[in-house]
Amino acid sequence: MGFLLVFMLDTLSGGGLTGAGPDGGQISSLGSSLPEYQADMWQAVEAVHNLAVKPVASTVLAIMFVMMLARTSTQVDSDSQLGVRIVAATMFKVAIVFVVVQNAMTILGALLQISIDITQSILTNPAANQANIGTAMKDRIDSMNPMEQLGALIMLLIPFLISVVAVLIPFVLIFIRFLQLFIMAAFASLPLAFLGHEDTKPIAIGYLKAFAATALSGTVMVLVIVLVAKMSFTGWTDFNGEVLPFIAGNFWNMMIAPLVLVFGLLTANGMAKKLVGDG
Repeated sequence: MGFLLVFMLDTLSGGGLTGAGPDGGQISSLGSSLPEYQADMWQAVEAVHNLAVKPVASTVLAIMFVMMLARTSTQVDSDSQLGVRIVAATMFKVAIVFVVVQNAMTILGALLQISIDITQSILTNPAANQANIGTAMKDRIDSMNPMEQLGALIMLLIPFLISVVAVLIPFVLIFIRFLQLFIMAAFASLPLAFLGHEDTKPIAIGYLKAFAATALSGTVMVLVIVLVAKMSFTGWTDFNGEVLPFIAGNFWNMMIAPLVLVFGLLTANGMAKKLVGDG
């Protein structure tokens, strides 16, 4: 039973995500670009974008250009000089939109890179942690009689189960976040084709905001982990040689910290949307 207590205390005190902060594993993948995260998925996305989406986007782009020129033509009849300037401005706008659509993947990569740079900065400065505190008190745990170990096990059971959930949730959220980014990247040029016309421009802006929010949600998740870790450790009482008093003194901290972490991770996407003005 002693080894189980050691494992539970190690997990609760930072052996996983619940206290140690981002110390590698799946969390570190949030500092990766899409090709770095999964090269095969990225190749599939590029194939879909180049072979299926780009031709459709080209058609939409042609329609948008015709609409832009048609709108311009209504403004050039009264004044020829003004008309020339309006047509020139429209053609310049057409050229800009064309370049934007042709480089849609590059633009998304630049948006994602902002999130990556901030995330990597956080990952290189993780929260100080008290991981493996169970291992540190292993000798004292082994010297406890079976009834004391059973009592400690019962006290740790609920916080440990909550911490297991807190460890599993990020793995799911990280995969969902990258899956959303891959899907949005596959259609990159299509929403941006609507950028040129005033009536359809909100489609492109909304798409860019959604992509930026999804990218930033990974940064918010890492920041949540760091902040919860720092908050958790400030409340831990020191180990004075007795295991049961230590567990009792830190019981609520062990229980609340994973709950706060779960809540913060589940609301990361909503917070990211607010950061880009989309929520």
